[in-house]
Amino acid sequence: MIDTKICLRCGQQYERQSWSEAKRWARRQFCSPDCARLHPAGKSREFTPEHRANVVLANQRRIGEKHTPEHSAKVAAALRGRKRPPFSVEHRAKIGAANLGRKHSAEARARMSASKMGNKIALGHKLTTDTKRKISASLLGGKHSAETLAKMSGPNHYNWQGGKTAETIRRIRSARYKDNRATVYQRDGLICQLCEAQCVSPGESDMKRLKQCHHTGDPYDHRPEKLETLCTPCHSFLHSKLKTMPWGDAFTTSRGDWT
Repeated sequence: MIDTKICLRCGQQYERQSWSEAKRWARRQFCSPDCARLHPAGKSREFTPEHRANVVLANQRRIGEKHTPEHSAKVAAALRGRKRPPFSVEHRAKIGAANLGRKHSAEARARMSASKMGNKIALGHKLTTDTKRKISASLLGGKHSAETLAKMSGPNHYNWQGGKTAETIRRIRSARYKDNRATVYQRDGLICQLCEAQCVSPGESDMKRLKQCHHTGDPYDHRPEKLETLCTPCHSFLHSKLKTMPWGDAFTTSRGDWT
């Protein structure tokens, strides 16, 4: 049979938890700490400033102390299977306000990083479809603040390469490049020259095989004999290999050595 009581303040019925001791349950009159604090009968349980100062002093004296293995085993056994009552809305709001703007020190972050090295608890764990849907719904429509965007753009971005985006856009939008690119697509029949897959234009069925035009040599040399048709995966693969090679070797090494 489940023991129940009526809260002295809000009048709601609450149950006795499995971990609650008999003496503690006999003294309990409220369903939550908030009700105990707000009710006149519970105000007498508030600590005096002197008592709080003594508690702080006692805790400072115990800094660095560690429990014995036997004591730690007893605490773990006593807490095993114990469920904490849910926090009230007011209590959660206080926790959020207390942590707002709080940042870990460099030492704390280093300790947290070291503690997670080799952690295989979540290794191979996959999110359920329902969890993925909830995450997607929570992120839908979200926008970064102006401060966050400033941190992510320009020299602050991890992939910043000196501001060459404007030059790249000017190069690939030139009329000569566009005309020669159309000639190369027609010459190759929209066939990837690396994997020989049939490429498609944007908006068609297979979005993984979009057609792209690749420079086999100098990226500023737009002659048709220096251009070829590639699908998106092969183009990305090719450039990932080029990044690991010296600039001159990237033009002279045969692509057959990479596949």
